[in-house]
Amino acid sequence: MDRAESFGSDPNVRAEAANALVSNGVQRAWPLLKDVFTVDQAWLVRCSILSAFAEQQEIDLKWLYELAQMAIKDADGTVRVSGAEILGRLVREASVGDLGRDSRSLLQSLQQDGDHRVVAAALNGLQT
Repeated sequence: MDRAESFGSDPNVRAEAANALVSNGVQRAWPLLKDVFTVDQAWLVRCSILSAFAEQQEIDLKWLYELAQMAIKDADGTVRVSGAEILGRLVREASVGDLGRDSRSLLQSLQQDGDHRVVAAALNGLQT
């Protein structure tokens, strides 16, 4: 049984479990949920993981960047939108240095995405 299946077969249950894990500690939840994000293909689970971590002010911004990079490669537009929104946060909060510059570059590339919602999120994230 893989880690995603250990949460149950229902994506709603897995999404709620992800939220609960993050609310009980970002440091402990990060390695597990990063792995879950890579193997669980359910958009709801992925969006829940993105949202739960993005809401945490104390999260390491490098972790958010790593998660956003995975999200913007997803086949699902909703997941890519969430990734673009995280990149927008990183542009604002890490405006100096590689992280801010790299986030801005990724957002610029998303302006060519086929999903208008992703393009809108990218444009919004570039507004500083």
